[in-house]
Amino acid sequence: MRLDTYSHIVSHVAWPDTGAVMRRLDDGKAADGKQGNMYMYLGATEEERQENLKLFKAWIGNWNLKKWDDVSKEDLNALKLKY
Repeated sequence: MRLDTYSHIVSHVAWPDTGAVMRRLDDGKAADGKQGNMYMYLGATEEERQENLKLFKAWIGNWNLKKWDDVSKEDLNALKLKY
């Protein structure tokens, strides 16, 4: 997953890899309770990870773990980022 430019990040948030960033960074408190494989890299402590996750959620707007086939137009419209 390449995230070195805004357009690369958007491709993993909005389209075509909708929700990829959210699924990987998720803390597991929703859905199936399983943390994403990159959650542990959000910080050195649980408190720091939660704070950084909060920043991601605020930036993205609609924290959505769905894949492209399951995303509605309303889901995409709820994103705060420009795509």
